[in-house]
Amino acid sequence: MKVTFDRPMRQGSYSFVRVSPDTYPDCGDNPPVQSADGRTFALTCSVRSGKSYEVWFNSSNYRNFTGEDGVPAAPYRLGFRAK
Repeated sequence: MKVTFDRPMRQGSYSFVRVSPDTYPDCGDNPPVQSADGRTFALTCSVRSGKSYEVWFNSSNYRNFTGEDGVPAAPYRLGFRAK
């Protein structure tokens, strides 16, 4: 799973938010990897065919995707179904 922002984000600061264990992909203990330009975070996860998933990038309680200027990114919901 990858998320790319329109600006560089703080190093090592992220919020992949789980709403429910039933709808969050299995990411194990994998830490996200941030790109050299600071804009993209990649998180290795496993999904099951036919299952629906939900991940938030930031939320009202978790706002660690933050620009270098200290401004948090707006919360965004990603919902998808694995084929």
